[in-house]
Amino acid sequence: MGRRKGFGPVQLANHAGLARWQVERGQLKKLIPAPALNSGRWSNEQADDVKARRDQIIEVLGTHPGYGASRGAQLLAQAPHLAGKKLEVWACDIEQLAEQGLLERVGEFEGYALYDERQLTSPTPEMCAALEQIVTERVAWLQASARTDEAAGRCGWNVGEFEQAAEEQDIRPGRFGRWALEDVERLAGNEDLGADILAARMLGPELAAQHLDIRRRDLEYCIEAGWLAPVSHVRRTVWSGGRGHRKVVEVPMYRVGDLDALKDIPGVDWEAVQATKPGRPSPLRAFAQLAPQRAAVVRAFVKELREAFDLPVWARFANLDNRWLIDWEPGLDGTPSRDDVAALLAGNPVASRFADGIQLLSEQGKAIHWARRMLQPGVAVVLDTETHALWG
Repeated sequence: MGRRKGFGPVQLANHAGLARWQVERGQLKKLIPAPALNSGRWSNEQADDVKARRDQIIEVLGTHPGYGASRGAQLLAQAPHLAGKKLEVWACDIEQLAEQGLLERVGEFEGYALYDERQLTSPTPEMCAALEQIVTERVAWLQASARTDEAAGRCGWNVGEFEQAAEEQDIRPGRFGRWALEDVERLAGNEDLGADILAARMLGPELAAQHLDIRRRDLEYCIEAGWLAPVSHVRRTVWSGGRGHRKVVEVPMYRVGDLDALKDIPGVDWEAVQATKPGRPSPLRAFAQLAPQRAAVVRAFVKELREAFDLPVWARFANLDNRWLIDWEPGLDGTPSRDDVAALLAGNPVASRFADGIQLLSEQGKAIHWARRMLQPGVAVVLDTETHALWG
């Protein structure tokens, strides 16, 4: 029976008495030559040569494919030179040993590095001493540093505020993404920086009123008086009704620094404002006339339309769209048109301020107006019907 025409990796490993990983790793270390045949297979002569050098190849590569960093940490912690010292060895310590050139990385498995099994089970005194130093330095760093959330808490800030402050002060995290306590304490002790961070915080209307210890209605007086304006808006999804309806609203956001500056406005007795009970008139009424609520304005405008045209007019609030819909039944002559009512809205000094939140004619209202136009003289409606599918 003739010999095979070349050897693949598995056949070469079986022929030479090697493991598949030893064949692959032997190629990387130039212990096994590249396949000589055009088919990508090793020739018979190459296979015999590898078989003849089996012991030499095993002496270099060993008999174990290697261990990952976690298992390697367990093995080194049990080494005779270290066992009595009860070192807590971590996977990152093994990686550092390799970075220092004291532990060979022999391969990888599923993206994880594998380290020489012989070195891990029989480490040299030099390797053990280096590992001791690595563990000592790691423990010291962990004691002298803090996680980002811990560092932010020490400063009284949130994580975003801490990271921004650290970047502005050219402070960078160290190993494991941790921050040196020395740097953290320096940030925490910077009173000017802390004041700036607190002043830059953003609060919505409810929290802004709570910050000033006043009622929400009093905050509206401050806005109406021109003392306070939002610096940004955030979009929030709110749920309403019992059927799971939701809508997206824009919430105004105010700077804490701007809120605190209100307390310096001359002539305002903030103690009296803060002491005002719910339902009682606010001392701030003297400084601003609170803007009328949109619902009340819309209802007043609807009443004005009814009286002006003596026709049915109605309105409803579209919660999901956050807008009021105003419909009316036109007269026999089709008036008032949408343009007529739009002109009245634009000319109303109060209602026009809410024009962006008012829609003239809903889909139902448009259908009513279309039907009225179809009843005008000279207008015809053609209804096209068709009969089909009468066969049995």
